[in-house]
Amino acid sequence: MNFSSQNNVAVQAAGLAIKAGSSAVLKASNTFLYVIDGNVYSKTGADLAALTGYTVEAGSTAVLSVYLNASGTASYVKSVEILNAAQVTTALFSTEQNAKALIGRLIIRNATASTQFVGGSTVLDLSNLVVTYLDVTSVTSL
Repeated sequence: MNFSSQNNVAVQAAGLAIKAGSSAVLKASNTFLYVIDGNVYSKTGADLAALTGYTVEAGSTAVLSVYLNASGTASYVKSVEILNAAQVTTALFSTEQNAKALIGRLIIRNATASTQFVGGSTVLDLSNLVVTYLDVTSVTSL
């Protein structure tokens, strides 16, 4: 298989999920391969970097793109706050990071009337929060 810098993406699904019930931590459940600038790396399933610094206002939705660098450290890029379904599609395709592989996306819908989602402290399975975990691979490429 030939990989180029345009294929900075996971080759296998990371298995993005909540670490455990009532947790604010995101994890990669699977051991998987990813590519950065033509080089193949392996990541063992583990907790990822905290979502600290990312918020979603009450009544809003946002997409967090999940990236890994060559050392396997996660970072995130947040879309603008989304107000309707049409904006979700735009948000899914609006981020790219140099020297990092896209491994997935979180769609966070904060259905609360007055409480802000605060990454790193708000639990990901809060009753008024809808979190969709999307693995992105060279096959799915969302």
